[in-house]
Amino acid sequence: MNKIIIEKILQKKVGNKTKLSFDLKINKKSFTLWYEIGCEDYDFSDGIENRIDAVVATFLIFAMKKGYDFYSEYPISERLYYNLTYHVIPQLNVCNPTKTKKISIFAPLCKANGKKKYNFVATGVSCGVDSLATIYEYSELCELEDYKLTHLVYFKTGAHDGQIGRFDKKVENDLFNGQVKKAVDFSQKAGFPLVVIDSNLNEVLSEAFGFTNYDMTHTFRSVGVMLLLQDYFSLYYYADAYNLDRFSINVDEDTAHYDKWLLPMLSNENIRMYSANKDMVRFDKTKLLTEYSLSYDNLLVCWTDEENCGKCNKCIRTLVTLDLLGKLDLYNKSFNLEDYYKNKDAYISKVIRLRKEDFLFDEIVQRMEVSKFKLFKCDLRHFFGKVLGKVRGLFIKNG
Repeated sequence: MNKIIIEKILQKKVGNKTKLSFDLKINKKSFTLWYEIGCEDYDFSDGIENRIDAVVATFLIFAMKKGYDFYSEYPISERLYYNLTYHVIPQLNVCNPTKTKKISIFAPLCKANGKKKYNFVATGVSCGVDSLATIYEYSELCELEDYKLTHLVYFKTGAHDGQIGRFDKKVENDLFNGQVKKAVDFSQKAGFPLVVIDSNLNEVLSEAFGFTNYDMTHTFRSVGVMLLLQDYFSLYYYADAYNLDRFSINVDEDTAHYDKWLLPMLSNENIRMYSANKDMVRFDKTKLLTEYSLSYDNLLVCWTDEENCGKCNKCIRTLVTLDLLGKLDLYNKSFNLEDYYKNKDAYISKVIRLRKEDFLFDEIVQRMEVSKFKLFKCDLRHFFGKVLGKVRGLFIKNG
């Protein structure tokens, strides 16, 4: 069987940042995976132990698809080893028997070191709907002091691919460098220290396993980063897209479908991973955001640009949802509303057209249908009238 070998772990200071690198051999080919950790408020160069937790959690789904065992002389946390070996690997395989293989982890085990200097609490700050809803939920709305956020984090682990269907280093770097400014600006306004982690993870994964849709692996990648920081953070909230009523374990679909089961399994003695946003669906989160004034000028949902393009599917569904809620004008600095209002029929038509392909669009249409806002009822009748007109025209043309 082919192997993923973690051969060497190095840590060094690079200016005011901490750089961790892992020398890997994947199917006999050598790679150096690195993470660069920066934070103006804290120095992470002291206290990061040489464990393989981060690499194993991140690469797990890729290894199972290829049938690669993990080998290392560096230790893995005993609880993470137990969770993966006794639960995650068997269940992923039983749900995907033709797509995955049961694999093993050959490494020494270690327990919590008992030397944690801090017990920080974090969530990601992409400034999207899920992200800002989580920040609002665990800052202003959380009544439990030990569960409130202390930090925000921003990663480069593959989400900045520009939706072009392949890895492009320039596209990734440009999008990351452009969007991280938004995260920095928001964190300052919200009063949270920000930890920024740059990495060549997406490049290594693309070279070793071929380009993979980020949605299929995002949970493993993000949790892997937090396992790097387990000596500093004790809680991490991951903003979920789906509730358990949409639970399924399919390794070729969005990991968000099984996050609520997976996240606790990727925890260990030092850090616990939690799903955020309670039982809210995307529409509910967007509605919640309209109560959070910091979201008005800082909402960034776009897949393809440094600012909201207003054209991609994420921008479209957010614009239409905010309009349906009667709160769109609050976000005039986050979106080009002039373009939206000028082409609103086209936006609404696309939402309706995509409802069968994406339940997030269907959710919006269902809200439209029960809405008391006449504006949307008129738009829906106008849209369906156009469709019926085209159908009649085809019948007449074809006799």
